[in-house]
Amino acid sequence: MSLYPRVVLLIATFIAACSPSLEAQNVPQKEQTQLLTTARSQYYNLRAAGLKGFSCNASVDWDALFTSINGKTPPADDPMVQYLQGSHLSVTSDLGSHPNISWVSAGTPPKDREQNANQLVNGLKQTLDGFFQSWMPSLNGTLITLTPSSVKATATGYVIVDGASKAIDELTLDKKLVIHHLSTTSAKINGELDTTYTPSAKGLLLTKLDGTYQGSADGPATHVTMSATFQPVESFQLPDSLTFVVANVATFKMRLVDCTVQK
Repeated sequence: MSLYPRVVLLIATFIAACSPSLEAQNVPQKEQTQLLTTARSQYYNLRAAGLKGFSCNASVDWDALFTSINGKTPPADDPMVQYLQGSHLSVTSDLGSHPNISWVSAGTPPKDREQNANQLVNGLKQTLDGFFQSWMPSLNGTLITLTPSSVKATATGYVIVDGASKAIDELTLDKKLVIHHLSTTSAKINGELDTTYTPSAKGLLLTKLDGTYQGSADGPATHVTMSATFQPVESFQLPDSLTFVVANVATFKMRLVDCTVQK
């Protein structure tokens, strides 16, 4: 070996010995509880704040929906638009994963468009349900479990893996314990989502999810972006405006209004 390669090897060995490892390291069990408890305490928790549930009406931006689907806004006197705008959509949540979503029709859909109306309403209800499935763990204190499968320290923060259920969920946190990525893997769906949390006086609030879902490992990926603002209702922070964008499919926009709370 010539002198030059030998010097390079010695320098590389010295740097490797003196530098912190970039590989993830298991957090000792005795330190996990404190770490997880501290992480949990940073996020706004409706249950810890004393809320048992809430009910809201949902005001849908039908113009935005139709424009995203058809490329243009339908006229105000369109029978389908009048039917949809006259109907009533509401949501009631006990802070669990699935809310109770109610649709009360105003009259009947236009003739020959009943199937389209039913598909649209079902899609809207599924979208609202999907939004709450995605958002509620960040609002009811269940997103960060105190008994995960593993907690690893990395060069940039921590990775928490929960594989106790049929799905494997992985949370990636920075050194300030702010979640910036969620990963879920199950027999039915795989998801990779970047997250945005916004500080508030009562804790971090999830304001954006952006990522992809796949029904199977070799199935097509669907890019979904969800965002939310929040509103004060009595002493609680509840979702206000919701936006749900399915790339190349549709954009759903709605507001939760006339909200009441159960304590």
